[in-house]
Amino acid sequence: MDIKISNSLIQAVSADAILVSLYEGVDISSGATGAVDMALNGAVSELVNAKDVRGKLNETAILYSRGVMPAQRVIVVGLGKIEDISLDRIRQAAAAGAKKARELGCKTIAACVFGASSMDISSAAQSMVEGTLLGLYRWRKNHTSPVEREDVDSLTLVESNALKIEALESGSSTGQSVASGVYCARDLVNQSPNNMTPAALAESAQNMANEAGIKCTVHDLEWIQSQNMNAYLSVAQGSANPPKFIEMEYKGSDEPPLVFVGKGITFDTGGISLKGADGMEDMRSDMSGAAAVIGAFKAIAKMKLPVHLVGLIAACENMPSGTAYRPADVVRAQWKNN
Repeated sequence: MDIKISNSLIQAVSADAILVSLYEGVDISSGATGAVDMALNGAVSELVNAKDVRGKLNETAILYSRGVMPAQRVIVVGLGKIEDISLDRIRQAAAAGAKKARELGCKTIAACVFGASSMDISSAAQSMVEGTLLGLYRWRKNHTSPVEREDVDSLTLVESNALKIEALESGSSTGQSVASGVYCARDLVNQSPNNMTPAALAESAQNMANEAGIKCTVHDLEWIQSQNMNAYLSVAQGSANPPKFIEMEYKGSDEPPLVFVGKGITFDTGGISLKGADGMEDMRSDMSGAAAVIGAFKAIAKMKLPVHLVGLIAACENMPSGTAYRPADVVRAQWKNN
């Protein structure tokens, strides 16, 4: 999605839909919502007075401009009570508005930053971008049927005060970086387990690292055995897919590293202690800790944060077979200090 910043008035922006926020029980005569209400000859006020929209968190209502504004539609999005406003509520409301826009077939949307009068505008802009992008995320890689509605192509954040544009740009950039990391993690978790084997997970980490300029080393079965990681190997020994141990390092400072450790069981049947059929499909998400680490490294590298990070992922598949470990086995694992 293309994210833009515009120094203009929301009621003057051309888009398939503009998003305006509404607090529960708060007068709308000022701000962006008030400006749009005035341009629409009180149409937003009519909705509020008729209690067709109350401003409850994530509530949406639609108005059509009928040519009095360049934007074809106005989507009113509830933020809840003003005293409860938070960055997470801004994120939620932005997602609700963006999903409603996609449902209506909108390709371009614009909005003033929700909650900007109560929150730091850069942080609020970050939450707006994160909410929009994460709300519109969907997994389509293994699907053959066409989507009912195409994706929204662009979001324009609108601000009339030129002195605030730099803060919006900074927040927007951070939001895009965070969303990129979350997309990466979600894609890894959503991939089918036959396509997300330990080797495939390692390849995904390596590809991300190459793109982001992060050091990544993938260790094979022989190296894992040499480290006496026998508890780890016992989980992997029932699978035809060999384990991979992934090390990543991002060095944005010379400080001692923070270490992220992500669980990387690409599919967990339970081994000999086979899990029940209910929920077995969801065992592909047993590597979500590893996905979170890979996604976090991507986001942090994109933001160029001044931190030193090490990421460790023990990737393997836990399957039942004649070579699987038994619950009564004695497994000896020894710490090897190099």
